[in-house]
Parts: sequence; C-alpha cells; structure tokens
Amino acid sequence: MAEMDQTVFTLYTGCLIDRRFPGFEAATRFVAEKLGWELKEASGFTCCPDPVWVRSSNVETWLTLAARNLAIASTQEAPLLTLCNGCFETLNSAAKILEHSPKKAETVNQRLQQAGLSYRQPVQVKHFLQVLVDLYRQNPDRLTSLIVRPLHGIRLAPHPGCHLTRPSEYAQFDDPLNPRALDEILTAIGAEVVDYPERTHCCGLPIFATDRDLSLSMARDKVSALQEKADAIVVTCPSCFLQFETAQALDREHPHKLPVFFLSELLALAMGADPKALAFQAAHRVPIQAILEKLEVYTHAQS
Repeated sequence: MAEMDQTVFTLYTGCLIDRRFPGFEAATRFVAEKLGWELKEASGFTCCPDPVWVRSSNVETWLTLAARNLAIASTQEAPLLTLCNGCFETLNSAAKILEHSPKKAETVNQRLQQAGLSYRQPVQVKHFLQVLVDLYRQNPDRLTSLIVRPLHGIRLAPHPGCHLTRPSEYAQFDDPLNPRALDEILTAIGAEVVDYPERTHCCGLPIFATDRDLSLSMARDKVSALQEKADAIVVTCPSCFLQFETAQALDREHPHKLPVFFLSELLALAMGADPKALAFQAAHRVPIQAILEKLEVYTHAQS
C-alpha cells in the first residue's frame, strides 16, 4: 500500500467523543491546526463498532459494519485518523483482515452492496498518538517549537490502554507489553512522566455490563496506586476516560480524586489554548482546576 500524505487525514471521532466529549474533538482540531494538518470530513460514519462486545457477539456483523465505515473513508483518499483506542483496533484490524483475505472481502462487499457501498481501495488507519509520535521521532522540533506553555512540574501517569497496541499482529504500533509512545509525547511537552507497575492494567470498562463492581474496582485500584505519585492520569481513549471518571465519581469512600486528561487536551493547553474556549472543564467530573492553576503559576512565573 502506497504511503499517503501524512498531513491530510479523514477524521473519525467515534461515538463517545461525538456525543459526549466534543471538547476532545475541539482540542484535537486545535492541535491539528497548529501542526498544519488538514482534517477532511466524511458523511455517514457510524459506530466503529465496538471491538469487544460486538465482535464477541458476531464477528461477521462486526467486520461488515467496520467495512462500511472503511468504504466511506476510502472515498476521501486520505488516512483515517481515529481518536479512540477501540475505534483504532476495530477499523485497523478490519482493514488488515480484508486486505489479506480476499474471500472475506468478497463476502463483506456482497453485504455492502445492499447499502450501495463497496470496499475496494485499502484504507490506512492511524491513531492520533501514532501520528504524533511518528512526527516527533522524525522531526522533534516540529512539535516542541509549538509548545508555549510547557507542563513543567506536573507529574503525569500515562494509561496506554489495551486496544491501541493489541492485537499486535494488526496494530504494529509500540510494544504491547511495555508501551512507551505516550511517554515520549508527554515528555516532549515538558511533563514529568510517572512510571508505575500497573501502567498496562486494563481500566475495566469492557466488563462493566457483566460485572459492574469488578469493573469499577479495577479502575479504582489503578487510581489508588497513583494517588501519591501523580497529579493526573493521561489517556488516549474516551472510554478509558469515562471509566476512570465514573469510578471516582461513584466512590464515596475516598474524597481525594485524581484528575483525568485526554491527550489532545494537554497538547492544546501546552500549545497555548484557552481552556474556557475549548470547554475543558465541561467534560470533567473530577475537577482539573489544580492542574490549570499549576500551569498558570508556571506561566506567570516565566513571563
């Protein structure tokens, strides 16, 4: 597959960001504009669909729905940029499966014909973090030159999530057992990256529907492990964000809460975005004011 222009992308926001966390999209668009990326639009996208519940229920349905989104994306002739780990896993895996299995591709296209679609031209699927870290490794100054509000003095705990690097045969991004791409970007924008044994532990959301208590306890255990180590958790997936926020909001026994940030929010802040203009606090049930105040203190001290 020929490499396409890596400054032009078709944006796929997924369900959660589109309907619940529009500020994440706004922050991403702010960062993309600063980096000189063009984000193209495509009409008709639906749920990716979910790589856990839908796929385990019916693999053929999962693959067909994913192929429908890929078929729509293929009309834009640009890599598909995802902002969610789960969306990346589904769409990237589906693209690789269809590329290497002509029989499955033929079956899926027979179904897509009923909707007047076909998936013939392979689509590159990229996660926002994947594009960022590739850019940073190739030209560090391209990113760091845009940082006007470095996150010095802020301790951030990266939560890579499960779906961005797995299954590794399809993801082919970062080390699935010891992912460090997120660390690179956080370090580049001036933060102190906190390492901790539980970094690759699941947030617990995939089992929320079947075992709510266990699901929430998995998130709380991770938060508890970071209480004295970090000022905030950083995620690259809106589902992980929702899980860590929900687990803490429903936890009445522990009044101290650990803020959670979506990666593009922190990048936008570091690039000089106005938190109010991007409605940062609207998405956060766990207050983030302490982090914003730290940034303002640092900024004023340097001015």
